[in-house]
Amino acid sequence: MKTGPGILRIPGGPGMTNRISAVGGNGNLNVVTWNANGDSTIHGSAFEVLEGTLVLGEKGGVFYINGSAADSWVGKVCVDPRTSPGVQDKEGVLEIRGGEVINENWLMIGVKNGFEGTTPNGKPQSGIRIYGGLFDAKVGTALGRNKTNEPYKDANGNFLKLNTAPFLEVHGGTMRLRNNSARVALCDNPGADSRVWIDGGTLIVRDGGNPSGSEMIVGNCADGDTTLPSVADVTVCSNGTFDVTGFRIVNANRSSVTANLNVLDGGIYRNNQLYKGSSKADHVLNLLIDGGIMEIRWAGYANWIRNDVTKGEIGTHGALFRSGSDSGSPKNVIDTVGITFTAKDTHPGEEPQGVTFGTVFADKNSGFRFTVPQAWAGPTRILAGGICELTGTGAFPSTSAVTLESKGTLTVATNQTFASFTLGTEGASGVVTLGFLKGNSVTATAFDVKPNTTLAVNLLDAIDVSGT
Repeated sequence: MKTGPGILRIPGGPGMTNRISAVGGNGNLNVVTWNANGDSTIHGSAFEVLEGTLVLGEKGGVFYINGSAADSWVGKVCVDPRTSPGVQDKEGVLEIRGGEVINENWLMIGVKNGFEGTTPNGKPQSGIRIYGGLFDAKVGTALGRNKTNEPYKDANGNFLKLNTAPFLEVHGGTMRLRNNSARVALCDNPGADSRVWIDGGTLIVRDGGNPSGSEMIVGNCADGDTTLPSVADVTVCSNGTFDVTGFRIVNANRSSVTANLNVLDGGIYRNNQLYKGSSKADHVLNLLIDGGIMEIRWAGYANWIRNDVTKGEIGTHGALFRSGSDSGSPKNVIDTVGITFTAKDTHPGEEPQGVTFGTVFADKNSGFRFTVPQAWAGPTRILAGGICELTGTGAFPSTSAVTLESKGTLTVATNQTFASFTLGTEGASGVVTLGFLKGNSVTATAFDVKPNTTLAVNLLDAIDVSGT
């Protein structure tokens, strides 16, 4: 148990193993034992960082936290708002700087960590920052979780409002949830606005052997005042990677749940399926791609981005859609199932970068089908191995400068006009494939055909929407 506002460092070292908060031994509370190799075990209570900062792994080694049956807690209510109104609550932070840290039970961040009226200096912000090494969260992680059936009530039986802002930051290294049932739950209880920020490391929320494994979910539990709004902000940028099976809102009993997913410059969002998951009008899932990479990780899913996503926007720095590397039955086309991507001027004064369709591995095409009109700004590029199908009426931005590179495929379902149309790749030879329905036409104000380029035209009676 870490208390007090200071910083506690347990640096570890090569070949060393530290067991923090483990049952067994003499059974006394927080008694430390060492062996001849410098390995250590803390016997007794559950793993808790109640206040201040605990830093692990600066010199490497292995750390096991919470070998007991209890949950691990980073940030937990220290002040009872019923008996100490107006008293500032505490903030706890766990930093991982290297080595391998293995959490053996549920990890709770911001557990009942702050209430309305008890935080005059703002919401308590408890959380985890990862700068290096590997953090293996075996069971699951919840941000803003009241323990089941224990939300605080006042003397009149009214719920006290949870007022906390837990966070998870991955600046380097890797955080991994590898069990099939493991989840990261954001805004787990009402009033717990949650933030995830990945800007240099990797967050993996899936079972490595099961493509339909773990998820990140928003608004999971309905303990407490379910009318409280909850906002989850998830951002991946700057060479960070977020690898997750699914991302969605889950609880129909909660009111006013908002999930914002931001895939920004240099960030990679890799998943099987993205969808709101709730039919409630006050549940909102927003997607912003602004210089980020959207990657389909496992090609067995046809419905990659579903049309219940509330809003899809492409910022000035553009978007790259591409296939991933995992196994599965590759499909030529991955449906986006009716989601409309519109332009957002995120960098005023800069030219929009538009949308690019590409591929990671030569044996996996990157096929994406948009079934409704699109309004992204800037050029559109289909790279070698990339496939873009647009089946909705007027589905393509008519002002777009389109480049169809060698070994790329573009299919449109209606009469289509481009501002300019470039076929082929500078300095390379190959086939470009253009498909459109019989009786329709493709028109461009300006054509540019690169040398050694072969145009293959597919005149179609219909577009195959089977996803194969």
